[in-house]
Amino acid sequence: MADLQRIEAPITSWYARRMLFLGAICLGLSGWFAYDGFFGYPKKNETYEAFKKIYDEADPKWTDQWNAYSRGRGIEGASAWREKHLDKLKHSANPEEGDPGPFYGEDKLREQKVFSLGTLVAALAVLVVWLLNRKKSMAVDDESFYPPKGGPVAFADIQRVDKRKWESQGLAFLTHGGGRTRVDGLKYGGFKNADPPLPELILERILAKFSGEIVELVEEEEPAEPSEKEAAKE
Repeated sequence: MADLQRIEAPITSWYARRMLFLGAICLGLSGWFAYDGFFGYPKKNETYEAFKKIYDEADPKWTDQWNAYSRGRGIEGASAWREKHLDKLKHSANPEEGDPGPFYGEDKLREQKVFSLGTLVAALAVLVVWLLNRKKSMAVDDESFYPPKGGPVAFADIQRVDKRKWESQGLAFLTHGGGRTRVDGLKYGGFKNADPPLPELILERILAKFSGEIVELVEEEEPAEPSEKEAAKE
């Protein structure tokens, strides 16, 4: 009998897009936090300090001074700042309560820098995971299943195939002498680019070649409503 053809399912473009999207989000957040921590918040502190020096509720001309200062700097006008930062301005107008300090304190600046570093590390972790997985695949031949990592699983060693999550998530699990191995059809091969899909062919080969137990999802049937005749008897 001729050997059966090897079937191999490479990593899917769906997985690549998902990882790239996740990495881009982490990198974007890192840049956003870094900008606020190193440039945005210090700039707002500088603007707020200038505003405290100019602001004087008793002098109606303070608005003209502030508008002259803010013009050309892309800063909101006097009334907008007054409404937006009213709580801080109350402290500024009452020196006996103490100087409220910068609009964003050192703890806020440090927080943004820590967030920036954390999301940058997350972006690098996503990149490393992608690089480690990009050339992996799962495959079968006439004797074994070859998972993305670990050694081959011989069909003769498989004791059970659990395919309860196959229809919903593209996942099946092989129980064998060496433990438990996952068949991930969404990550490897996918279900859209071939007819029949490569993961389906791989699982079919496994089911055809092993002689153990198959665990499938059994949908419970809803109890039938009694007929009018049966209801009348009750």
